[in-house]
Amino acid sequence: MACRDLDMGWTRLGQPLCQGIATVLIGDGYKPLLAAVLMIVVSALTMAALEASPRNGQDVAAIFPPWIDSGQAIERIAQAGGAVVRLGATDTILVVHSDSTDFPEKLRAQGAWLVVDPVAFGGCLLHES
Repeated sequence: MACRDLDMGWTRLGQPLCQGIATVLIGDGYKPLLAAVLMIVVSALTMAALEASPRNGQDVAAIFPPWIDSGQAIERIAQAGGAVVRLGATDTILVVHSDSTDFPEKLRAQGAWLVVDPVAFGGCLLHES
């Protein structure tokens, strides 16, 4: 369908609108739109990463892969030198504590996918009782 085939009843306004939309969707006009969307996504991911980074490195939420059970996760936490404070929303999310300053790195070495601030995603990391 071409813009000239549109009968919007107000062709004086409809024609430029149709051409503008076609330029954004088909022509080179999509590049600024794509750049803006990309900047929004990168900004949101950066803010989430900053918010999620552990504050002190001693109290963290460890997120392990879904194919391990809570027993395996607790073993891995103990091997990293930590203790479980409470369970998270799933069996593979645990809030843990250690006095070691390099505890997040030890957890990652034990297979934790993510080590985040347990307060950052408060509602997501809480275990429903």
